[in-house]
Amino acid sequence: MRHEPPAISQEALGSAVAAKKWARGSFQCGQALSSGEASTLSGKLVFKPGVELVVSVKGCQGLGWSPASFEATGKGKDGPTKGAIYRLKGWVFPSLPIISGASRPLSIKGSVRAAHGSDARPEIELGSMPGGDTVGLFTLVSKGDI
Repeated sequence: MRHEPPAISQEALGSAVAAKKWARGSFQCGQALSSGEASTLSGKLVFKPGVELVVSVKGCQGLGWSPASFEATGKGKDGPTKGAIYRLKGWVFPSLPIISGASRPLSIKGSVRAAHGSDARPEIELGSMPGGDTVGLFTLVSKGDI
């Protein structure tokens, strides 16, 4: 089955797109595990108590000032998020100082696609936008940087 992209009117091309705050949450994770050039990380993204996604991340380390890159999947396992799936791609930008090839992340930026809504509303993602076609940008900062 082939999925056709939605039609775009000629009037819409080149026009401004209004941005809307999608969500704010707290990403909680442990230490990344490295295996050769790839690393994995597991954690959870908590929007409020009882509203969270389990996140699994796979990435490649950056070198010097080149950012690390990653792909991740966030899945709702319980409660109102159960069944929701989000796909993320992004980069981890280093901060000063880089000592022995390691530094604290300055910022983590990327894109997120709402692949599937919750089991209760599979066609609508958790932020009430259409599932499957909704893409947004994200930035993660540590609590000390807010």
